[in-house]
Amino acid sequence: MAQMERKRKIMVYKPRTGRFHEAITYTYHLSFDGVRQRPRVNPEPYPYEVLTVDRWKTTGSVVAWLFTGHGQTITLWENGREVDYEMLVRNDRPRLPRGAKFHHLNGDRLDNRIENLEPITLRPRHQAMTWIGGVRVCLGTFDTKDDAVTAVNAAREAVGAKPVRTRNRNPKETS
Repeated sequence: MAQMERKRKIMVYKPRTGRFHEAITYTYHLSFDGVRQRPRVNPEPYPYEVLTVDRWKTTGSVVAWLFTGHGQTITLWENGREVDYEMLVRNDRPRLPRGAKFHHLNGDRLDNRIENLEPITLRPRHQAMTWIGGVRVCLGTFDTKDDAVTAVNAAREAVGAKPVRTRNRNPKETS
């Protein structure tokens, strides 16, 4: 009698509730002639907001946005009724911009149903920093580059230093 190849711990998604669950799947060798075990799913939802998918740590809302909707469905019996779980597979939704976050419409941060997620993009912050008399002075962050430059030049003018030219650290940024 041949043995199964391996037992693997995976994360599955419950579309009805928007929660993630831990599961164990089994892969079998082609010559395996024993009883094939179905995947076993822990009925308790995964209690943490941060998940690890392919050694990548991120929030459950990002995983739901990028990895749900196209996976294989596993139907299991729990407490006398059928429950559907979905294996995580990369979908065709567009990639998220850097710094994108999600607003959960119902306020429950563990409810990651797609209709409950609203992507929001944080505005880039501009840091106002200068050197005055050999001392580095940080004046905070501002919403626009012009506000940061104005704050730096006002601080330099207050101590009698010349105004500065702006420096653009991000070559992709146009303003």
